[in-house]
Amino acid sequence: MNDPVFFIFLIVILFFAGAGLYRWFLLRRKIAHIVNTPTSQIRHLLDGRFKRETMVEVKGALTIDEPLIAPYTKRECVFFHSQEIDKIERIEYRRTSKGSQKTRSIVYNTTSERKSYQKFYIEDFTGRIEVCPASFEIEGKKVLDREVPRHGAASGFWGTLFKPCGDKIIADITRESILPLHQKAYIIGHYYIGNDGPYIGGCPDKAKTSLISVQSEEEILKQLRLKSYLYFLGFSLLASGAGFLIINMFNL
Repeated sequence: MNDPVFFIFLIVILFFAGAGLYRWFLLRRKIAHIVNTPTSQIRHLLDGRFKRETMVEVKGALTIDEPLIAPYTKRECVFFHSQEIDKIERIEYRRTSKGSQKTRSIVYNTTSERKSYQKFYIEDFTGRIEVCPASFEIEGKKVLDREVPRHGAASGFWGTLFKPCGDKIIADITRESILPLHQKAYIIGHYYIGNDGPYIGGCPDKAKTSLISVQSEEEILKQLRLKSYLYFLGFSLLASGAGFLIINMFNL
């Protein structure tokens, strides 16, 4: 079979199968880090028994000497991530097997982003330790997710048909997530010793897990395992489809 469309289709399937397998691998690695890292009491981190850059896990309440104020919701917190996003309607002509066709797609453009990097603390009944949020993946509490349509933004099939090609902002999105003051949190990160003593920091190495979450360890693992299963299922289906196409190709 020398049909180029067939080979392009096969390559696309293999690409998505490989991407799914890679995502599955990343999730399984993160799950292994969380499962295999024991929860430490904070006093044990403070007495210097850990080696530098050791992966550590702690659970407790988040505190800070001077609470931060989230820009949009004005809530007290130890960390915030605020965004303003343009929702853009893109109308363009695309070439298909049936010729040129006008299409509509939605793209997003972040116009403003503010994120705090101030150090804070996590404490349990044995003490408290400083946390440096840089390089962490942070799953905060979503306190604002607002989309405000712009005037005349509604568009259906006929609207798309008669609109000129180009980009148009159709809505303004405002989002904000925070780590609330005194919030119970789960942290897996790395142990460091700075000028002011031990602290927990994130690791820029993507092969290592650095996570702060308002969810419990059990909730995090449940979500990760579900995602892992779905990615592996998707990979299996795509790989089976690619194998079927290859077998048929050699049988023709």
